[in-house]
Amino acid sequence: MDNKVYYGEYSLDYWIELMLKLDITMPEYQRRFVWTKDQVEKLLNSMKNKEFIPPIIIGACKQDGDSHNYIIDGQQRLTAILFAKIGFIIDPKAWEKDTEKFLSETINEGEDDEDYDSSSIVWRYSNLLDTKLKNNTIDQIINRCKSDKRYIPFSFNCENDFFEKTYLGFSYLLPQDDNEIEQHRYYSTIFRNINFQGTELQAEESREALYFWNKKRTYWFKPKFAQQIQGKTKNGIAHMDFVRYISILSDYNKLNSNKSLLFKGYKLIWEEYYDQYIYSVAQDSDDAKFGKFSVLFGSDKAAEELLKRVNQAIVNLDLIKDNYETIIKMDIYFFGLFYFLLFQNGYFDLSKKAELLIELDKKWQNYDEKHRRSPGAKKYLRDRVQDSVDIYRKYFIKGE
Repeated sequence: MDNKVYYGEYSLDYWIELMLKLDITMPEYQRRFVWTKDQVEKLLNSMKNKEFIPPIIIGACKQDGDSHNYIIDGQQRLTAILFAKIGFIIDPKAWEKDTEKFLSETINEGEDDEDYDSSSIVWRYSNLLDTKLKNNTIDQIINRCKSDKRYIPFSFNCENDFFEKTYLGFSYLLPQDDNEIEQHRYYSTIFRNINFQGTELQAEESREALYFWNKKRTYWFKPKFAQQIQGKTKNGIAHMDFVRYISILSDYNKLNSNKSLLFKGYKLIWEEYYDQYIYSVAQDSDDAKFGKFSVLFGSDKAAEELLKRVNQAIVNLDLIKDNYETIIKMDIYFFGLFYFLLFQNGYFDLSKKAELLIELDKKWQNYDEKHRRSPGAKKYLRDRVQDSVDIYRKYFIKGE
């Protein structure tokens, strides 16, 4: 892509004006605000002392036909500036914990209780703005903060003209390709490669940048029922990672349900595995490992109907219930269900619901400690996939 890049700098006052007028916004895959109060103060002091601050990266991008100026890198810095201007900062303990954690194994060892950091909060500076207004004001934001106990006073001692006379640079990216998917691919790649002040992307934040490659397929990666199915970790509650299930089952299906070949011949690095699957779905490529999305599931409308069928089966089987004690249990309950409903086109005999649930519960409880200690180990995961499929096969009725 033949792209253009422009460089310049704006005063802090002008950066704030751009945020308030929504002239710059954040794409949906942008990470949450993750800086501590100390990091905010460190940045502001660096500006006061005229130290070098990396420029903000803004990108021109189309979304559903509309033009936007997206913040590709710089949300943390711009938010810190806004905090200093309004005299308030978020109280992290008062905001709900991150509900975007996935109940999944870690990258290598697969320890069930080593999940993502639960200290992240679901907050971006856009929470301070009324997105229906094209011109928010500082006074409006201050009044909102005063009436919301989740914000606490924040005092930064600076000269009266600090925001007027302090400048922060920018790089403005202007893609020459008008194709929305190509633009999103370009920006999501940039976003995933950026790491400022050592605050690394969490796995799910990195994945969301990939979803942006084909925003219309996000429904497939984050179905609503997956957000409702939760399990316990030592850091709290985490929801089901549907990408994990559907990528493994696509691999399993491509191998004609031969569990012995699943993951064979290469070292599993889970996020790379999931990334490969997300790429293949977003691009609808005929991936050697996972197959072609449109061949497997048809049009997007047909795929969404399949997910509705899955959701209904989950409701009928009462599988959205108390938190799953471990990913071992969740695997037994869902690998087979997803496999038959999504890849085999059918339904389950609900008259035998009680027998099915008893068998599923008995199976996961009979697994030895090795499964629980290393749920991400390939040999144990293969067993759980096959065991779940074998159980559900007894209750599956092939569709016409």
